[in-house]
Amino acid sequence: MNKPRPILTSLAFVLFISGCGSLQRPAPALNILKREVISGRPQALGLSVQSGQIILSEAQGPLSYFMNLVPNRFYKFTHAGLIVVEDDGPVVYHLTGELSAEKALSAQAPTNAISGTVRRESLEQYCKDSLYVEVFEAPPETDIAKTTQYVQDAYKNKVPFDPYFNHKDQNKLYCTQFISLALQAGGNDADPLTPVNTNPSLRKVLDWLEIPPDRLLPAGALARPEASVGILGTFSNEESAAAYFYAKEIIYKRFTAEQKIGNLFSLDGFDLKLRKKLDLFIRESIKLAILNSGQSLGDLKNAIDALANKDLGPLTSSRSRASKSAE
Repeated sequence: MNKPRPILTSLAFVLFISGCGSLQRPAPALNILKREVISGRPQALGLSVQSGQIILSEAQGPLSYFMNLVPNRFYKFTHAGLIVVEDDGPVVYHLTGELSAEKALSAQAPTNAISGTVRRESLEQYCKDSLYVEVFEAPPETDIAKTTQYVQDAYKNKVPFDPYFNHKDQNKLYCTQFISLALQAGGNDADPLTPVNTNPSLRKVLDWLEIPPDRLLPAGALARPEASVGILGTFSNEESAAAYFYAKEIIYKRFTAEQKIGNLFSLDGFDLKLRKKLDLFIRESIKLAILNSGQSLGDLKNAIDALANKDLGPLTSSRSRASKSAE
């Protein structure tokens, strides 16, 4: 198979796989955007934590935009972990991989040079490089002891990371598959998989990376808004975060079948960047939330829609996508 053009072969582009959606780049300090203080629970980073909570995070930078394109509907978040309160405090178990630059030079596909095992990090360490982090209670009736035992055993047994996102292979796991299996160990049903976006340009990239699944489990599919107990983010308030995600959703909706990956991203050396027009649209959307603090979410979305039509052009019925966006 012919390799994609340089924009698709950049090392920065590949790193989205090696982090399972996390990007190791120092982020600004996190603010508490929302919290529910629950009596009797330990406090960490201003949040009430307990074992079995699901923690979902949004990576910084343009690679998170690429990851959002993969499912056939829009989801927030790019990575998932499970909180366990242990003797040394709250820690997060999560599964990710690292790219060996040496192996990548000779590998047929960059994914062949990625490996890793389950990680155990302090809650602070897990959160510090994220743009946005949200903590959710485990589903009702979850056997927390069995769920936490699953992730602890996986860490001890060094369960390997699956860079191919193959949900049929449980010898290797990817980040959300790992958390879903932990919840299943606690008595929950398997999470339904989401079909992959059929955009030809995107499919070419996934084929080159040897990612065969037609379905996968996005991080956002694990979110249960009614179970949210805390949010941390680099944004100034919750409205700014909502503006950011809604603007990303608008970009997603405009990535229709005829669109190319290069319409969204550019290269500066090996640094993958969002196209300037799209980056400015995101920034202006967040500014709308800051300048109009206190307005309803509906009014904010209407203002961002108007900004998108002005700066990006209208989304006509002939360009609309068949897939739905996540609520």
